[in-house]
Amino acid sequence: MTSKAFGLAQLGNVFDDGALSNRNLIINGAMQVAQRGTSSSSGGYSTVDRYYHNLSGATSTMTREEATFGQEVDGQFKYWVKLNTTVGNNYCGIQQRVEDVRSLREGRATLSFWVKGTNPASGQYLVQMQRLPAGTSGSTLDIPLDDTYTVSSTWTRKVFTFDVPALGTSVTETANSMLYITLGAQEGTDTSTDAWELNITGVQLELGDTSTPFEHRSYGDELARCQRYYEVDNPATPNTFGGNIRAQAYHPANGSGNPLNRDGPFQPYKVDKRASATVTTYAYNGTTGAASGITGGGTDSNVQVRSGTTGFQLSSTTYRALYVWFAWAADAEL
Repeated sequence: MTSKAFGLAQLGNVFDDGALSNRNLIINGAMQVAQRGTSSSSGGYSTVDRYYHNLSGATSTMTREEATFGQEVDGQFKYWVKLNTTVGNNYCGIQQRVEDVRSLREGRATLSFWVKGTNPASGQYLVQMQRLPAGTSGSTLDIPLDDTYTVSSTWTRKVFTFDVPALGTSVTETANSMLYITLGAQEGTDTSTDAWELNITGVQLELGDTSTPFEHRSYGDELARCQRYYEVDNPATPNTFGGNIRAQAYHPANGSGNPLNRDGPFQPYKVDKRASATVTTYAYNGTTGAASGITGGGTDSNVQVRSGTTGFQLSSTTYRALYVWFAWAADAEL
């Protein structure tokens, strides 16, 4: 078969499996978006968007690395995530939580990514996908993917094709329904504290038994997808906001006893959130849960936030008329 004929046959196979575009269920697979910053030793969502840093008692730093010009991974990936784990522990690693267990229909699916680094004490990393109809607070429906892989100092592409069972009619879903994907972690039986390093990029999850070329998206497209879960109005370090603070609310002085009568204007999100978001405000000096007064100056710590999926309002129990400045972050992560 000629290379052209093979390519056409592969294209036909992909078409049979699903759409040719929007086929990658992973958000930010090329690690372009990092609204929170590019380095953190904290667990949870702390650096590159949509990637969860699971510490599990380990000491590990997650950073976003950038290739020098002409040295991109596989000639196409400018960024990657590095987990530098100095004190290991089982289950320490990197995850992505894909909204809705129905995202993968019954049949075959393929997960692929590029990795390099050093192996943990067991000599291999865990890669796994659990289906959680009620989110992390519920029980695991099943584990369609449960495998391992090794890494070396050279970038290598890993591909895992697996069966996805039918969901069944007795599944009860919640708004936190998800595919819980561990992309690389110490195995549960590996409780060693040995150090290891994992570098990963080009993550793709798609329907079908064919691993297709990575689906690149524009930065704007990827950012909008990330903002469904997290949106920040200003840079991550509050005391560097300077004159960039855009959010401004006026607290009228009427409504002598009810702070909700002193609501500022509605602050819309750029992208509707998947659920009602937790909104944190920051004053000019970096005080969390506060705003900075323009009229009269000072920091107003008596602020309250009422949020939803489309935006929020800021109110204050301070009985006075003033304009305030504030930066904010809205979190609706899984």
